Amino acid sequence: MSRHEVRRRAYRFAARHGLALLLFMGATQPTPVFGQAPVVSDPAPPVLESEPAAALARRIHEVHSLFQQWRYDEAYQGAEALYSEHPELPPVQYVAGRAKFYMQDYAGAVELLSQAAEGSSRSQDAYLDFARATIEATRGYVSEKSENFEIRVAPGPDEILIPRALDALERAYANIGADFDYFPERRIVVEAYTRAEDLSAVSGLPVSAIRNTGTVAICKHNKIMFTTPRALLMGYTWLDTLAHEYVHYVVSRVSNNTVPIWLHEGIAKYQETRWRGEAGLALSPYAEGLLASALRGERDFITFEEMHPSMALLPSQEHTSLAFAQVFSVVEYIVMDSGGYPALRSIMGEMKAGKDDADAVEAALGVPFDRFQRDWRAWLRTRPMRTDAHARLQARTYADGAERPGPSTAKEDLEAGAKTESSKADKHTRLGDLLRMRERYVAAAKQYQKAYEEVGPSQPRLPNRLAVTYMLVGNMDRAEEVLKEAVDPNPNYVTTHVHLGRVYLAGKRWDEAEAAFSRAKKINPFDPEIHSGLLEIHRHRRDEDGIEKASRALALLRQEASGRQWRGRRDQPRDYDATEDRGFLSLNSRPWARVIIDDEDTGMTTPVFRLPVEPGRRIVTLRHEGTGTERQLTIVVDKGEVVERMVTLEE
Repeated sequence: MSRHEVRRRAYRFAARHGLALLLFMGATQPTPVFGQAPVVSDPAPPVLESEPAAALARRIHEVHSLFQQWRYDEAYQGAEALYSEHPELPPVQYVAGRAKFYMQDYAGAVELLSQAAEGSSRSQDAYLDFARATIEATRGYVSEKSENFEIRVAPGPDEILIPRALDALERAYANIGADFDYFPERRIVVEAYTRAEDLSAVSGLPVSAIRNTGTVAICKHNKIMFTTPRALLMGYTWLDTLAHEYVHYVVSRVSNNTVPIWLHEGIAKYQETRWRGEAGLALSPYAEGLLASALRGERDFITFEEMHPSMALLPSQEHTSLAFAQVFSVVEYIVMDSGGYPALRSIMGEMKAGKDDADAVEAALGVPFDRFQRDWRAWLRTRPMRTDAHARLQARTYADGAERPGPSTAKEDLEAGAKTESSKADKHTRLGDLLRMRERYVAAAKQYQKAYEEVGPSQPRLPNRLAVTYMLVGNMDRAEEVLKEAVDPNPNYVTTHVHLGRVYLAGKRWDEAEAAFSRAKKINPFDPEIHSGLLEIHRHRRDEDGIEKASRALALLRQEASGRQWRGRRDQPRDYDATEDRGFLSLNSRPWARVIIDDEDTGMTTPVFRLPVEPGRRIVTLRHEGTGTERQLTIVVDKGEVVERMVTLEE
């Protein structure tokens, strides 16, 4: 029987039982999570005259509600049961397609969501668009797994990220799990995107919002999505960012996705340094200065309402920095002065039980919400603040296209413009640049020193110019002194750490050099000087593992520098029907399972449709990830043949 004949029979069944009203019931736009505009929530199930239809409507609605609550394991079970009973009903295909999407089986999601769309007047669907966009953005990606995470990156230089990312995430898993008594059982997918446009396409967040606020990562769709530091000029603190997004994942799962944005972001910001030690270390001097100025009445606080539905929709990076500083300090106040982590967990528990933020805070802390906010501000006035006048916003700036519009390494940063807030300092800086280009280093140092005395380390490129010039004349002590002065107000300016590493390396101060280069690698791991410095250190120590890692990183960066294009296989569209000299597998199982062919993980889960395989004898393993139960099949596939199998996994 053809697919179209089966579909016609399904429609006749739907018409007899009043199921036409179920078409895409609950299939609203995705719910917002940390970077998405507000959307319509899933509707209540329609009241139908037919009891079977009403019961089916309720079941479909329940699964959509479970998705919205981040109760994915229960949702998968519900979607799987519905699909096993009604595989040809469009609303069931739709809910099954959503399940596949949240399982990161994008090809399977496209197949099911497309089938559902064929029976609907709707020509556009957000989940179908997201699945297609993700297939395109991640085409040709490589992946690596740790015990609790799987990271997917573009082949080439971005592979540098893999070991550090997995290590940091596993540390976050242990430490943050202990704080909130939650340890996810399923492996969490983490995807790195190469452009702001890709992050926009897979998340729904407008590109303009991503660029305006410097958004680089989002926790959504049951996974962590982030932009590779290579996509930004001079990188960003990407390991803290990954931990930040993992906190969002934990909070969403623990609370059934009921925590409002102000508290969600506050917990994530407060906990983002927990992977590398204590929580509460994330505020920069610049952010603390913003808090202090708001307390003095020099700027307005950003209200919790203004933060909704996403920090990524605030008007500027300065507004975003202040908002994050505020909510960080709210959580710090709860942890340090109002009951600690038990109180924080209690607030989330009250929200999970159905209370809004005001009632949840009052129930957990015993004070009305307005009193809680007044008490927080009063406590904040007693908190010591680093108000360094030289601290500046370190804006996250995306690079555009093949030709980067600015520096990407410490060497390039040294040659970039160094405009300050003083015309007098700018005059001395320009003269210093001219003298340095002519190799008149002593004279150049004098000019940079005059500029530095005028404005200090507020513009980090200036002290770096001064320090490098001191290095060139052999005054390493003065170079180190200037660089340390530059670190304090702007600790995440990567060039300063690279140059400190250079100073320490010249003095054979191996431990200090390693620490400086390691700090730089946490911000911009794509600067070859960082890995060259680490390689020299590891060779001195005869550390074979360190030598191998640094050498591999340099090899990847040299390949990029030689002009090799690391674009994956984006130029090869996934058109299975047009595949020649292949056979095809269509597989389904109860329960749904991961599909592994000849020991290679396809990244897909059952059901799969017309999966192309090499003709011949194929060993197919179906593995249920939750229980570890698996079934192995030997299937012989001929060229052009479609082999179908339905399997029940033995418990």
